[in-house]
Amino acid sequence: MVLNDSENLDECGLSMDMGVSGEVTTKLKGCFNSKLRNLGKKSSGFKKDVGSLVDSNGGMGRSLFANDYRYVGSLKEGKKSVGRISKVVSGPQIHRTKKQKNMGSEKQGFIWLSGLLFLNILALSTAEVLYYEFFVSSLLSFPPSLFLQESQFTKLCSTKSILTVNGSFPGPEIRVRRGDTVFVNVHNQGNHAVSLKWEGVKDSIDGSNELIQPGRNFTYEIELEDEIGTLWWHATSAWAAATVHGAFVILPAANEDYPFPAPTSDQTIILGEWFREELTEANQTIAPGSADAYTINGHPGETYGCSNDTTYEMQVDYEGLYLVRVINAIANETMVFGVASHSFTIVGQSGDYSRRSFTNSLTLAPAQVVDVLLCANQNVGHYYITARPSSGAHITNGILRYTTTSSLI
Repeated sequence: MVLNDSENLDECGLSMDMGVSGEVTTKLKGCFNSKLRNLGKKSSGFKKDVGSLVDSNGGMGRSLFANDYRYVGSLKEGKKSVGRISKVVSGPQIHRTKKQKNMGSEKQGFIWLSGLLFLNILALSTAEVLYYEFFVSSLLSFPPSLFLQESQFTKLCSTKSILTVNGSFPGPEIRVRRGDTVFVNVHNQGNHAVSLKWEGVKDSIDGSNELIQPGRNFTYEIELEDEIGTLWWHATSAWAAATVHGAFVILPAANEDYPFPAPTSDQTIILGEWFREELTEANQTIAPGSADAYTINGHPGETYGCSNDTTYEMQVDYEGLYLVRVINAIANETMVFGVASHSFTIVGQSGDYSRRSFTNSLTLAPAQVVDVLLCANQNVGHYYITARPSSGAHITNGILRYTTTSSLI
């Protein structure tokens, strides 16, 4: 096969509009030829039922939840989704709603999460209904409790208090399926009023007029329709959004397959920013280029001169095909993202599938999300993952690490 043979590329459902050529692309094309044989088959171990029993290590499909939790069973209801956030309910913590009483008692369940933004999920069938309960807090001001984790975050050789979700930065990843209904009950135990926006959900409300005051809680009802792929959520104010954000992954419905070769696994990558100073309501806007560092999934990498800084690492198996969900959570920076010696095939953007195309790197505007396929088809070794602003000098790096011993010959 010849790389520039458009007929052969069409067999893979790929295009040459990005002008990619050379050995890297040739290897990627070969990988796709083998993966296409499995098109239409379900991926074993990847398309897990969100309603399955999960363990304390976060077995629910590579969730970013870092703490012990339990989830048992599901509830079922034949409910039509209308594709919007239709209702916001404030008041006390919700454990059993009128809807739940009418659903029957086939199965019931809870998820308990550690940290500052606590989620409780109950799953329903075909269009499932998922209940999340969040506790939000400034870590240093939150009293000791079962949910408390770290009280400080140290990056760039300095320690400060930040507002977090479930005690993690970035916050936890929410995973649902197309057509699900999701309830998110947010408990604000921080010092400032906060609201969340569900970026990319159709007909959504940003919650800016529904600020959750300290000590209060607020419930969002999110009814999904045809959104698919990767979205994200974040605080509505710029100062809080720098640390209060996370991925919102929408998997295909239980009876659906991906319209591209089934991936071996998937990985979410959130590009963020870090400031040495404490961000408060006084920082209502964040100027471009004002961040002291950029982060990959909360890790600043090794380029900022602090030996204590951690580096993000993504592990892959040789010849594995990975669905990588890249989110630019940086308020005012266009970011360039890439992996040394590897190419991407774009398959989705901001909650929808897209026409597939090759590219060596991604350029993401603020708040943009891109889903790509990455084929681990290079010589076994370690490769830099890089993220940098399109108009700046700061470069943040991570590592793509091959874990198998086979090598491309």
